[in-house]
Amino acid sequence: MTPEEELRRKLKAMFAAPIQVHPGKVVEIDEDAFLATVSINDLNVWFVRMQSISSCDSGIKIWPKIGSIVLVGRIGNSEERLILAYSEIDKIEAKIGDQVLVMTKDGFVINEGKLGGMIKIEELVNRLNAIENYVNDFKSKFSTHYHLCAAPSNPSGTPLGNDPVPSSPIVLLPVEKSQRDPLEDTKVKH
Repeated sequence: MTPEEELRRKLKAMFAAPIQVHPGKVVEIDEDAFLATVSINDLNVWFVRMQSISSCDSGIKIWPKIGSIVLVGRIGNSEERLILAYSEIDKIEAKIGDQVLVMTKDGFVINEGKLGGMIKIEELVNRLNAIENYVNDFKSKFSTHYHLCAAPSNPSGTPLGNDPVPSSPIVLLPVEKSQRDPLEDTKVKH
């Protein structure tokens, strides 16, 4: 037998078992073990994997909704089962390295939401620009406003001059306009 024929024979033997995929209804979920109980033909099947590689800490995890319909497949010739497809999902978690994204019906949470909600950058820049315009306008009016002072008096109390003396102008630098770059987290967009 040639090496090609031997490989063909081994592949046929490996995939000779019929593929077994059954629809079922999710009855219960064990969050800690990441396993589900699925009712298939009115028979509860326990320990159905919800993730293909059970010992893996990264990747994608999908939580089916209790009562939803799923397709359950048999893993090779073993007695282990795996959820392959979902009619309804409660939660999805994607983890790559130390980056985690969790999606639910309530929204998206990135890295445990430690930084709070996402900024609506255009609204923030517009609001900051309005405040900066107000401050710059105030500073402009303040720095060009003069207070007239009476002329200094001599010890006898009579004025030394007849004209009022203007105070020195105060120089205030304008506030710079806000830009998107330092405010925007470009790793996350919506």
